[in-house]
Amino acid sequence: MIRSLLELAARLKLRVVAEGVEQQSQQNFLAGAGCDLMQGFHFVRPMSGAALPDRLAARSHNRALETVDA
Repeated sequence: MIRSLLELAARLKLRVVAEGVEQQSQQNFLAGAGCDLMQGFHFVRPMSGAALPDRLAARSHNRALETVDA
């Protein structure tokens, strides 16, 4: 059923966000089935608003390092 929904969305040129991804196997399945975006505990656990700026700064720093290494 999930594959059918993703195929329908692709035919309609819609982007799909899968919510509640908690395991690598779920991410692998969804990516292989053509899911555009995913969110859930597998990627990041809930955090306070006060912790968000530090998280975003670390993410930005890590992406900058990936660019330098490429």
